[in-house]
Amino acid sequence: MLDLEAMSDEELLAEARRSYQGWLDDVEEMRASGSDNYLALDEWTTANYRDTIQGIFDVHLPDGAYIEGAQSLIGVELAKQQSGDEGAVEVNICLDNTTADYFDAEGTDIKREDAPDTSVGSATLLLSPDETRLLIDSETKTDKVGESLCGS
Repeated sequence: MLDLEAMSDEELLAEARRSYQGWLDDVEEMRASGSDNYLALDEWTTANYRDTIQGIFDVHLPDGAYIEGAQSLIGVELAKQQSGDEGAVEVNICLDNTTADYFDAEGTDIKREDAPDTSVGSATLLLSPDETRLLIDSETKTDKVGESLCGS
C-alpha cells in the first residue's frame, strides 16, 4: 500500500516514473500487437485518461493510419503533491517523440517534418483504488518545467 502523505519526494517521483513508464511500455506492446484499443490499457491509467487518449487518436489519425513504437520517457520532475482525500500527485514529464513512427494505410511514413523531437507536459496521477500504484488521470502541455527536465 502506498501512503502518499508519508512518502518522500524521491519516493513519489519514483512511483510516478514507474507508472508513466508502465503506461508507455503497455502502449508500445499494444501497438506491436497491431491493436489501437487504448481503452484496454487499464493497469496504469484511469478510465478518464484512456477515454481522452482514445478520442485523440480516433480524431487525429487519418483512417487506416497507425503508429509503431511509443514515445519514450526522458525526464520526470515532481510538480506538487495534493493533500486531502484525492491522493493525487502532479508531475512534469518530458517525452522523446522520435521513438514513435507514424504511417498511413499504405505504410508510408507520415510524420510531420516540423514535429518537435521532445514534448513536455504536466500529468496528474491518482492513487489506485487498491492503493498499490499511481494511475495517470490527466495530462496537459506546459512550458513551466525545469531546464534539465529534457536533458538540456
